[in-house]
Amino acid sequence: MEILGLILAALAGALYLAALVYAVMRIIRTDQLTRIERFVWILAVIAFPLAGPIVWFLLGPHPLGLRAPQIKR
Repeated sequence: MEILGLILAALAGALYLAALVYAVMRIIRTDQLTRIERFVWILAVIAFPLAGPIVWFLLGPHPLGLRAPQIKR
């Protein structure tokens, strides 16, 4: 029974890591985000390991229509 617990924990860890890497790659490849928005999203996904990827996958790059203001030069 101990081995089964280890296998399930390893599987859960691998799935979590895969979701984290996938979320970060999607953030990097999204054209809808500015550099600062990408930085904030990547920081959020890493800083909030469970909620960050879930929010990204469910709400996308601009949750509730929020955008960082862009400064035009």
